[in-house]
Amino acid sequence: VLEDVFDSYPDTLLSGKFVATVLFGAGLFVACATTSSADVSTSPDGLTWTLRAMPSTLAWQIGTDGTSFVAIGNGSTSIARSTNGTTWTAGTALPGVAAYGKKPLITGGVTLATANAASTFYRSTDYGNSAWTTQTTPTTIGSARAVVGGLFWYHQSGTTAYTSPTGLTGSWTSRTLPVTPVLGGSYVDQDGALWILGTSTNAYKSSDGINWTDMGPPLTEIGGLHINGVELYASFTFGETKTRSNGITTVRYSGISPIINV
Repeated sequence: VLEDVFDSYPDTLLSGKFVATVLFGAGLFVACATTSSADVSTSPDGLTWTLRAMPSTLAWQIGTDGTSFVAIGNGSTSIARSTNGTTWTAGTALPGVAAYGKKPLITGGVTLATANAASTFYRSTDYGNSAWTTQTTPTTIGSARAVVGGLFWYHQSGTTAYTSPTGLTGSWTSRTLPVTPVLGGSYVDQDGALWILGTSTNAYKSSDGINWTDMGPPLTEIGGLHINGVELYASFTFGETKTRSNGITTVRYSGISPIINV
């Protein structure tokens, strides 16, 4: 099956802007735009959306650990913080410029922001409230990064990835992947598991970023956000998402870019 039939195309109110990311935490879907905006948008059900003011107008990248949120301004040192997704305040500025298009990674309050410099994360122990420290990684950080099983994880290149329990310099361990993930072929599902997909390969799933299970041909569409029976994707139309309320439908992977890129 290559056709996707969606129930509705609700407007996130991020007018004139493409939706960059939709994630779920604190009981809400939260959407941000690909370009500069003074707002993010939230929804309890993926249908009705409300704009929420941000501390400044930037292209925000948002991360969550399911309870609190941290947003980073693309190509800036600006940070925004929220405990509920609706009220946002400025956090402590990064020590250097953040990379473009890389949302923060959060586990246990520890937050990693990808620096614009290769092999560098900025690290906070309290959701960006106090000062950030600069931490280095063994290799250049690739395009895919995630939190899985309480570990920070990033793909370097080929079949090489790294995990760390803390994000601190010297804490990273090399891991071997079963396939080389394609761009946009890595994502964290609603159960916290990390999925990867290579070119013309089976899909693989891991609960810790270390051990992998062969899930067979990718017959389940990769890249959507599935919460409480609602399936949510970013639309190619400005400011819209797509919803499907019949749960996770088995469809063949059709190349839709994931809205929760890791």
